[in-house]
Amino acid sequence: MIVAKLNRDKLQRLAEAKLAEARILLDNKCWTGAYYTTGLAIECALKAYLARGIQQHDFPDKKFVNDAYTHKLEPLVRLGGVLWAELQEATNRDEKLQSN
Repeated sequence: MIVAKLNRDKLQRLAEAKLAEARILLDNKCWTGAYYTTGLAIECALKAYLARGIQQHDFPDKKFVNDAYTHKLEPLVRLGGVLWAELQEATNRDEKLQSN
């Protein structure tokens, strides 16, 4: 069985591709598809960010790895540490971000 491995570079490329697809959907007023695909782009970007902290020959923490295997954005942002604090600060400053 061949298992496709995702690394930081692949995740970054996936994030960029999904964002481009979301833009096409948005431009064509496919709101639900644009929203969903943007979420995929964000998920891939967050996972690429998290992957940068794992060195090639390091054995990653099991809890970190298990927690990263999610499609939920909040737990992924929380794994990023400083990202969560920055998101909270931005949310407190921006009413639109806060409501969304």
